[in-house]
Amino acid sequence: MKVYDKDKQREQWLKHEAMGKGRFLVLTTAILIGSVLIPLIVFYIIIRSIFGDLIDLSNLTLLLKLSIYIIAMVFFSIRKGSKAWDKEMRLLHGYEVVELDDAELKKHILDGEKIKAVKRYRDITGAKLKDAKKYVDIVCEKYL
Repeated sequence: MKVYDKDKQREQWLKHEAMGKGRFLVLTTAILIGSVLIPLIVFYIIIRSIFGDLIDLSNLTLLLKLSIYIIAMVFFSIRKGSKAWDKEMRLLHGYEVVELDDAELKKHILDGEKIKAVKRYRDITGAKLKDAKKYVDIVCEKYL
């Protein structure tokens, strides 16, 4: 198993981010289809050259089955690529901030009482101290 360096991974994902989500999905789709479809075609050609036509499939039937397989692979790879994109972008850029609808927490934030806001956030969510502090800092930057 190959172990990757975190800096190399970050650098790679920054390149992916520069290319954009659409191009990233096209790239991952092409790689997945190529890595699965090309060996299958080569395998089919080898089996057909060794054994001949064991199964009488017309070229049209084979083309139809191959088309259905390609369409299924495209949808699968777009779904997987999109999930990978979203996950890695969250890791690169930090947390996704979802504001809580709690009057006491908002009051502490607007009054500038960060310590009380962190404590209240931890009481509500059960988050770790570091995560609660980061959340309060982000929300304070937004409102103050």
